[in-house]
Amino acid sequence: MHISLLACSGPGAAEAIAVSGQIALLSWALVFLVFLSALLVPALRRRFGWGGVAVLFACTLLHPALIFGTLRGDCGYTARLGSLIFLPLHFGLCVFIVWRRRVQAAAAAPSGA
Repeated sequence: MHISLLACSGPGAAEAIAVSGQIALLSWALVFLVFLSALLVPALRRRFGWGGVAVLFACTLLHPALIFGTLRGDCGYTARLGSLIFLPLHFGLCVFIVWRRRVQAAAAAPSGA
C-alpha cells in the first residue's frame, strides 16, 4: 500500500487546481499592475523612483505564481499560499519604498531655520 501526502487526485482535484491557479494568477496580476502603474504614471514614478520601480519589477519576476506550479501534486496549494502571503509583503514593500524616498528627500532638503 502506497500513500502519498502530496498527491492531488480524485474528485475535486481539478477544481482545486483551477482555484489555486486563479488565485495565484490574480495575485500576480495585482503585483504586475502595481509595477506598470509605478512605471507609467509620472506621479507614482516620482514617489517610487527608478530604484523602486526596479524592485517592483523584480517582485513581478519573483512572484510565487511564476515559481511554483499548480500541477506538481499538491493541487497548487503552495502557489496559492505563497501568492496570498506575497500580497501583503508586496504592499509593505511599496509603503517602505515611498516612506524611504520621503525620508531621503527630507534629509536632502535644506532646513529653513
